[in-house]
Amino acid sequence: MPLSEKVEEEKKTENAAEKEFEEETGYIYTGDLTKLGSFYKTYEQLSRKIYIQTA
Repeated sequence: MPLSEKVEEEKKTENAAEKEFEEETGYIYTGDLTKLGSFYKTYEQLSRKIYIQTA
């Protein structure tokens, strides 16, 4: 995967995590997220990557 695609993918997951945080808590998150890792739930779902981040 080219670097530009990887950077864009990480930005998408950051935006999604911030949106999810706001939806679940009612607070707007303005700090930095720390990426803890990622994994695939099952081998059959390689197109579905799970990201773990902490606020």
